[in-house]
Order: sequence, then structure tokens, then C-alpha cells
Amino acid sequence: MNDSMIEVVFKVHADVRIGEEIRLSGSVPALGCDDPNRSIPMVTTPSDFPWWRTKEGIFLPGDPTLTYRYCVFAGGKFDRWEDRGNLRRKLDLEKSKGFSKKTEDSFGILDVSGTHVPDNAPAHSVATEKQSQKAKIYADWNRRSHTDTQINSSDGGIIVSYFLPVLLSRDSRGHWKAEWDKENLLSLQLNARTCWVGSVRYQNAPIPPEEEENVSFALAELNCHAVYISQNMHFQFYDIYCKQQLWPVMHHIADVYGPLNLNDISAKAQQNLWFVYSTVHKMFREKVLELYQAKDLIWIHGFHLLLLPSFIRRRIPSAKIGYFFHTPFPSSEIWRTISRREELLLGILGADQIGFHLYEYARHFLTNCQRLMGCGFDTTGSGKMVIQVDGREVALTCIHVGVDLLRVNEILNNKVFEDGMRAWKERFAGKIVVAGMDRLERLKGIPLKLMAIDQFMGENPQWLGKIVFTLIGISAIERGQDYRQTQHDVKIMVRELNLKYLSNKNKDPLIYFEERADKDIRLAQRLPFFAVADVLMITSTRDGLNRYPMEFTLARQKHGEFADMKAAVGQPNQGVVVISEFVSSARVMRGALNVNPWRVQEVKMALQRALEMEQGERADRTRRNLEYSQRLTTANWATQVLSDLKGVEKSQDPDSSYAVGFGMNYKIMDLKAGFNPLDVKETCKAYRNARHRLILLDWGGTLVATAEKSDKLISFAMATGHAERDMLSPELRAVLETLTQDARNNVFVVSGKEQPAVVQYFGSIKNLGLGAEHGFYYKWPREEDLPFSGKAGDRSSAVRGKWQTLMEVGDQSWKETAKVIMDIFVQRTYGTYIETKGNALIWQFSEADPEFGYLQSKELVDHLSVILTPYPVEVIRGGGVSDGYIEVRPAGASKGLFLEHCLSTMRSLAQDADFVMAIGDDSSDEPMFQVIAEAVKENPQLPAYAVTVGKKPTAAAAYIDDPAAVLELLNSLSKYSEKDKRYFSAMDLPSQANTGGGLQGGLGIFAGDLGNTSPLGGLGSAPIAAPVHTLMRSNSVGAVEFRQNLVQRKTAELSAEDDEKPNFVRCDSDVEFRQNLVQRKTAELSAEDDEKPSFVRCDSDGGAGGGGIQRMNSSMNLSMMDYMKSLVESNQEDDGAIFF
Repeated sequence: MNDSMIEVVFKVHADVRIGEEIRLSGSVPALGCDDPNRSIPMVTTPSDFPWWRTKEGIFLPGDPTLTYRYCVFAGGKFDRWEDRGNLRRKLDLEKSKGFSKKTEDSFGILDVSGTHVPDNAPAHSVATEKQSQKAKIYADWNRRSHTDTQINSSDGGIIVSYFLPVLLSRDSRGHWKAEWDKENLLSLQLNARTCWVGSVRYQNAPIPPEEEENVSFALAELNCHAVYISQNMHFQFYDIYCKQQLWPVMHHIADVYGPLNLNDISAKAQQNLWFVYSTVHKMFREKVLELYQAKDLIWIHGFHLLLLPSFIRRRIPSAKIGYFFHTPFPSSEIWRTISRREELLLGILGADQIGFHLYEYARHFLTNCQRLMGCGFDTTGSGKMVIQVDGREVALTCIHVGVDLLRVNEILNNKVFEDGMRAWKERFAGKIVVAGMDRLERLKGIPLKLMAIDQFMGENPQWLGKIVFTLIGISAIERGQDYRQTQHDVKIMVRELNLKYLSNKNKDPLIYFEERADKDIRLAQRLPFFAVADVLMITSTRDGLNRYPMEFTLARQKHGEFADMKAAVGQPNQGVVVISEFVSSARVMRGALNVNPWRVQEVKMALQRALEMEQGERADRTRRNLEYSQRLTTANWATQVLSDLKGVEKSQDPDSSYAVGFGMNYKIMDLKAGFNPLDVKETCKAYRNARHRLILLDWGGTLVATAEKSDKLISFAMATGHAERDMLSPELRAVLETLTQDARNNVFVVSGKEQPAVVQYFGSIKNLGLGAEHGFYYKWPREEDLPFSGKAGDRSSAVRGKWQTLMEVGDQSWKETAKVIMDIFVQRTYGTYIETKGNALIWQFSEADPEFGYLQSKELVDHLSVILTPYPVEVIRGGGVSDGYIEVRPAGASKGLFLEHCLSTMRSLAQDADFVMAIGDDSSDEPMFQVIAEAVKENPQLPAYAVTVGKKPTAAAAYIDDPAAVLELLNSLSKYSEKDKRYFSAMDLPSQANTGGGLQGGLGIFAGDLGNTSPLGGLGSAPIAAPVHTLMRSNSVGAVEFRQNLVQRKTAELSAEDDEKPNFVRCDSDVEFRQNLVQRKTAELSAEDDEKPSFVRCDSDGGAGGGGIQRMNSSMNLSMMDYMKSLVESNQEDDGAIFF
């Protein structure tokens, strides 16, 4: 044997089942000497699967006789060799530095690579650098999979269910005692601070009010907290609404009772029932709020409390809320039969994570959200399904629960189990036992099971006297008439079958039927019954969580440990499960025989196959069932679901969410931090101070509340030219005309509509800029302001009075190609149509079936993206699930690009914008908001406002309620333009008036045209002609809002000697005057002040000075203008105004 050692890393392609793992075994000690218990584990990752590899290199001797093979482990135990143990691989080790070998086998492609290691290499030599890097990547992935999202002792949780998982008892002295109902799914104990919330009953009756305190004290020992519900409320909530209305719908039954009782469906009865249902939820909410601590996880269970997630979220928006269904979830055709379908969906969607046992149920829930609520859904990068609702993502978890293995083993190892098992064995001694255990309700399919038994026995009479069918019926009193009818039908069928097959060979009944209450058939009684059964039959037509197959598998395994209890008639000890495909556990019990219960022939054949199955197949099926039953326990299930809930990303900022709606439509929406209503006052101040303003306004949904937003018929009529839009309202026209008359404003209406529509609606307004097709075509407000070079394609030049393009139009031949493809999808998708918008084509699917239309749109996008690749166009998806569209337009054209172009054009005109505002309402306006957000990020002092209409997730920093509020905002801005015009016209300072901003240093001159004017002279010498003129300083730090005439003054009565000298009044005008605050006479001037004017200051906002009149030093030998300049420079932070 060659003494040289070579390090080898093994890699194999093996697409094994869930719960199985690959191991490596070989003929040398380093590979375990062909002993599977000493084999080398191999690893994989979610991204690498189905490729498996050894964690590190294995040093092997250069032995040409070395062989190896792979084996499969399931549930931590050896399961099988590859190729049934017949294959042994040879590894030809070479002394070269590396080699690669590929072979084909039953597992797939095998890839082995390694590196030659010197003879003197130590036994613990590390792998090559490449191999070490791979190992590091795997270690990093493994570490990330166990991050701080794992549940630990520092976490807190509140588990909520309608019934607490406890059993109440009372001793002879009247003392209450509470103990865990250990077979209840929610009695699990977690490695976290946990408390339970739910209602509690004793002997199927509510707790008397005088005993509630004592019961609460007993429950507190288990950290359980009760919600006490009266008998009448419980009956209406649980028996009527939950069990008779919701429960059938959850199990895909629209009407389980036949003709409905008109009293039950009357408007008043339904309203009262809904009131009770909502009231119980509020009671649960208050109890949860009472117990909640910061960062606690709230986990709600069952179909009873559908509104609770939303109710809690309203009060604690930052709480992480999970909801788990233990029933099926119906398709949209069934769910929509509920009168309160939208309210219930909104309640469920208040959770951050929603769990189901099967993906099938989650798929139905997604479809309901899509069809009824218009919610979209997607898959994240990590593979999780999420629903987009109210600006946030709701995660979906699909994982089936198992059994509490510790509790089951505790019972299986108890003497009571053995005694019970022997009792059942003696009752049916010498016979094959086919067991069934079902609740007495129609959905359990018991009549179908009995029909299959009848057919089997009719075709196989040789089994008479050798087989017994044991049926345990569990009372379902809460199902009302359904229970009574099922009970009656089953008893009749059992009696008839027993009479039919009673003979000399079969003196005992063929079918053993017994009805028991829930309390009499608990886990301790079920396991012995299952242990003696050779076959378990479940034929439910629709069922949610059913753990009987797992309990049967574990009990049957324990049965095999008793040597004196061999199966009858030579049958092996492994049990076989025949289960309906409509039961959730059928998806995870891979060793079971799945049947369609509606096909009686199929059920009969499965029963016959189970009885005649070979021992090898029976053992293999039992092993697969056992693997799942032992692996995914209740504790593992809870830990995984809560870890997912803990990992949900959720802002803890209370300002990141807000409430909208009323009543049951009230909901909390998640928004980014800093998203607030537009501060109109601040916006007006910035507008007043600005010299060069840019305002971009969307059309439909912003300036006008268009009916086509809500009426799809009108939208179709307009798109096809069968209807026209309403003309511009007088109010909107007036405000736009006022804004556009201000030379400092550049106002644009930018729409996705085509040019003719925009011109028809807004073309008559002078100096209004227009943008069509998201700004691809545009018209500048004042073409005379633009430089005219006449160069074709020059984006800064303009042909006066004509439309321009944001970019070159380019080749338009793509339209014909795109239209042909869209036409094909119009023909195959009912409710869709094509809309032509100038330079763009739109495929509208808002009228199509929501799910089918969305799927078709995805396929259309794929086709268009490939076929239109040579053209300079882009394919865009717009709208939502229920109002979506696919648009093809020139690449790069967007409102965001148009905004950048406007800013660039103003900059080229030496008019750098110092006020920018963009208002829009839908996704096409988001590019504008993003451009503004980036600009503000670079310059936080820039007065730029991105405003969306309505509260919604957006890139905008602020919102405004509706188009009416937009009109009100624009009206406020237009008044400032009017006031600026009035105050600038009367002063004989043309240079300041032309700049629109006043003097350098922030001095603005405003004059009221009160009479004849003359140039201002010096303060101390040249006289000033009467009447007096007004000068006001506007400080750039604090702009003044004038809503009334702020100049309300009268000249002081001058004495004879003061007749030629005016009075000066100063007023801090940062306040809106509603009364005449300046009606004060000047003090009598002393003789020495006769030749000098007097200055009076009025601090009308209650600040320093208190509104009083202060005598100011007026003996300065300055001209009036110089004096005013010095006054401004010495008081730059003062927001007042000076009048004289």
C-alpha cells in the first residue's frame, strides 16, 4: 500500500427527500470501514442543494483497493445504501497535486476533487485555500441561520386562543385548581417568558362572576389570564357565528344546512351577531394590552379571533403580531359568500405573519387577498412569501405541526397504556383490526367509509370472521343539527351492515361502533386503541389539523416491543395508514396510502392493498411515517414559527404608522419616518421668499378628482374615444391663471395623457407649461425666456409656441410589433384593452379577472421585453393587482427626468430655482419625488417639496388629503403672488422692484400708494412731502404672512412747530392683525426734539417690548435710507416690519 496521503473533498448530487441526509462510508478507517454508524456526515445549504459535500478534506492513503459508497440517513438513523447496497465505488488516488473524477450513478453526478499532501504532512493538515474558503462560506451561512431571531429566554410572548389550554377542577372545599391540558397544541412550554390569554369554562358552563377572582388566582400559577365571557355571548360568538357560519366556510361549505332559516339571516339578527363577535374581540384586546410589554411577540391561534390582529395593531402599531390557522382556508368562491368578508380579511391582515399548515391553504388566502382586497404578493430574496398591504409586508409561513413527543412517550411508557392496549386486544382477539376515530359530523366522511367497507366485504367474503372495523365516534354537540343528523345516519348504516354480514362465520359484529365525549377519548385513551389497530382509516372530505396518523404510528411502534402481542393471522406489527387526500397530514405522512374519499372504489382498493401489503413495503411505509412523527414535534414547530415572527422587520418609531378609515375599515398604515401632512404655512413662507419658482402638478387625481379613477367603464370609454373629459372648472382656471401671471413662477401640468387631451384641457391658460406622456412632450411656460439657437435636437433651445421633446423620438416601428403582441393577449384575456397615448402603448387589465389578468400581464411583459430588445423602449408595469396596466414607452422618459430637465433649463437661464414643488398621486409621479428627495439629501436647506395626494407609501416627504386640498393650497400661494404685486408697485425704487426681492442684505421696500410721492430725503434736513409713504422690511429669516392690511396707522397730531415733520412707526408684523393694533399718538416732542422725527416701535406679538411704544434715538445725522439699512443690519433676526 502506498504510504502517501492525499486530501480529498467529496461532493455528490443527491435529490433526497425532506428529513434525509447523505453520509459517506468506505473501506478504510478514515471512512468508517463500511460501518454506516461510523460514516462521515455530508452537508448542504439551501443555495447548494441538491449538492452535498464533506465539511472538510479527508486524508486518505494511496491504496488502489480503496472503495467507498454513499448512504442515506433519515431521522438521525441509517435508512439505506445507495443502489440498494450493490454499488461500491473505486477511488484511484494519484500522486499529482490535484485530480478530478466524474461518474454517473443513481444519485446523479459525482464530483471528487482533492490535493496531494506530502508524506510528512501532519494528520491534522488543513484543506487547500479554495476548500477553506468554501468551508468559511458554509460556516457563515450556518451562523446566519442561527442569528438573534432564535427564541431565547430574554424574549417574551403572549399566546392567544379562544380557549385556554388548561383543565379546571374544583375540590370538595370549593378550591379551584388549574392544570395544563397536555394534549392541547398550545400547552407547549417555550424557552421564553410566555403567558396565555383565552376564555375558560367549567363543565361546559361559564365561570360564575363571584368565582372569577378565585379562578384567576388559580390560573395565575400557570401564567394564564382569562377573558370571562357570559353564556349568552359565548353561545352567539362560538356556537352560532364561529361554528355554524365560519366553520363550514373554512371547510369549503357554502351551505351545510340546506334551506336557511330566514330568522337567522335577517338584517337585524346578523347585525346583532356581528356586534357580539366584535365585542368579544375587544375584550380579548384589552386583556392583551394589559399584559403586553415592549417587544413581546403576540401569537394568535384559531379561526375564532379573525379581527384581533387589527384590533391590537390599532393600539400597539409597533407590536409583532402572528396569526396561525389550524383549519383549511377556503377558495375565494367560498369565502366571498361571507357577508363580512372584507372586514374579516382586514382583521387578519393586521398581523405581521400569518401561518398555515399547508401551502394549499396559504395559496387560497393569497387569492382571496388579491381578488377581494387588491393586495399584491411576492417572494423575497430569502424565499419567503409576503403580501403587500398598507405600505408593509405581511409574511406567510407554511409548516405543519407534529405531536408533543415527550407527552406521547410519557404515556407510552406508562403501565396504564399497556393495560389499555391489552384490554382492546382481548376484545378483538385473533382478528385484524381496522380502526377509525372521527367526530360525528358530515365533513368526516363516515358514511363514505362505511360504503367502502360494504363494497370490500361484498367482493372479499373470505375476510368474514377474520376482520373487525372499529369505529369510535366523538360527540360534536356544538355542530347542532349536523351532529344529530350524522349520528342518526351512522347508527343506521352500522346496524344494516352488521345485519348484512352476520353469519355462522361471523358471529361477532363486523363493525364495532361506540360514541364517546371529548373528555372520554383523550390521548391516554387513544394511544392504546391505536396500538392494537393494523390499519387506520381516515376518509374526511375536508379536514384541517389531524394528528391521529402520527399518534397511530408512534403507538404502533410501541406495540411491537411487546413480544406477546404479535399481530393476528400472521400480520406484521407495522401499521398502515389509509388517509383522505383532503386531510392536511396526508401531505407530511409520506408512507400513507392517499385516497379520494368520494371515490368509494378507490378507498376499497386501498383497504385491500393495506391488508395484503408485503412486509417489506409495510416496513418502509412505517419508517417514513415514523421519521416525520419523531422529527417535527410541537416544540420544534412553535420555535420555528416564532423565530420567523421575531425576524419580521418592523419599525419601532411611532411616527412611522398612522390610522385611516372608520369603523371596521379603520386600519393602521406603515409609512416611512418623517412622512407628515404638508406644512402649508412653511410652504407659503418659502414661496414668498423665492425669486425663481418651479411647480409641477399632476393632472388626474391631483388637480382633478377624475371619475375614471374609480369608474372603469368611464376609463374604457375615454381610452377608446367614446367619451370626453369634463372641462376645466372656473376655480381651478382662476388659480392657475394667477400663478402663471407671476413672472417668478414656472408652473407645469405634467400628465401621462397624450398631447391633444392636455391641450384641450389646459391649452387656453397663458404662460402655463404643459407636459404630456410623463413629460416626453412638453411646452415651456414662457418661450420668450428661452434662448433661441435654432439648432435641431438642442434640448435648451425652443421653437417658440411649439411642443418640444425631452429626447429624440427615434424609430417608431416598435409600436406595430408591440400592438400585435398586445392584441393577442387582448383576445385571450377577457376584460383587457389597448390604449394608445401618443408615443406610448398601454395594455389595460383592470377589468380582467384579478388573478388571471395579473398572470397574463407577467407573460406579456416577458414577451415584450424579449421582442422589443432592439428598440430604445422600456416595458413598465403600473397600478396594482386590481387596476394594473402594462405600458411600453421610450426608454428613460419619466416625470423625474422631466423635472431634472426643467431645473437644468432654469439654471441655463440664470434662474436657479430656489423653490421647487411637485404634487402627484400615483406611481408615475414617484420619479419626481425621488429626484426631489435626492436634492434635499444633498442640500437640506433647499426649499423643495415632494407632495403626494392621499396617505400612502411613497417617496414623497409629505402628503395632502385630496384634490380639493390641492386647490386650496394653490389658492393660498396665488394670494401671495397677488400681494407681492400690490406692495411692489408704488415705490419709486425700480431696481428693487424689478428684482422682486429688494435690497442686498434682505431689505425689501414696499409702499402703499396713499398719494403723491417724492424721493426720500435726509432725516434731519430735507423735508418729506406729505402724505406719508410706507416702507416695510421683509427679513429672509422670517417671512411675514399678510392676510389683512398690516398697514393700519395714522399720523400723530403734530403741533404747529412739528407741522413739516412726519412721525415714524415701527411694527413687528410677524402676527396676523385682525384689529388695528397701532392706534397710538406720539408723545409731545420737547423743544430740543422739534427738528427731529420720532420713531415708535410696536411689538404686537407680545414679545420684548410688550406692545408698548418706545422712544427711539432720532438724532442721528443720516439719510432715511441709510438709517433704515443700518436698522436692518443691526437686527437681522427680527421678523418685524418697519413703516414710515
